[in-house]
Amino acid sequence: MANDKDLTALVEGGPDPNPGGCDGSVIPVSKLDDHIRYTRQVLKGNLIVEHDLATGYHKFSRGTTANRPVNPTTGMRYVNTTLGIAEIWDGAAWQPEMLAISSTTVMLFRMAAPPVGWTRVVDATKTDSVIRVLLNGEALADGGSWVISGCTVQGHVLTIAEMPSHTHTEHDVSGPVQAGAGTSGGSLVVNTGATGGDGAHTHPFASDGSWRPKAVDVIAASKD
Repeated sequence: MANDKDLTALVEGGPDPNPGGCDGSVIPVSKLDDHIRYTRQVLKGNLIVEHDLATGYHKFSRGTTANRPVNPTTGMRYVNTTLGIAEIWDGAAWQPEMLAISSTTVMLFRMAAPPVGWTRVVDATKTDSVIRVLLNGEALADGGSWVISGCTVQGHVLTIAEMPSHTHTEHDVSGPVQAGAGTSGGSLVVNTGATGGDGAHTHPFASDGSWRPKAVDVIAASKD
């Protein structure tokens, strides 16, 4: 049968090495509430975890970086509201409870400033650059320019259908005669001479350097 000693007997190293309920014996109804309260006290004091009797959930201690537990035990969990992450004490320091990211890792962020624990990368040579995806194991290499080069505007020979509609007029001593028109009764037909070399022509291409593709701005930041 469980004993009626004070709850301090439940503390490790206490005066009663086999307190009520810890040896599998029946805990008196009068002591149930005390044991529940003590269990909650131990969880909250040693693990910084509080059990909610109403919901059954466990609530971890939370607060700012400045309010972290002073003497944490290894494995203790703490929700840091300053950093917005959960942390675990590893015995020497508070570590973020997330996928480990190596220091100096560079990532892109869709935000004006990097998150806590990251430092923005400032490199004028990378400003206003597009991203090129490498899928075949190619080595990383920066390059390219916003100055458009290597482009040629192709020439084109106009067809008869593409030529502007026009006429040519030839003059003789008797007055103007429309070229190719002629007169009835076998009169003289006068044609103008052909000119031109049937060559292609080019179309000028110019850019003032202001064009940019539609884009989404991001910043680069390095893991501290």
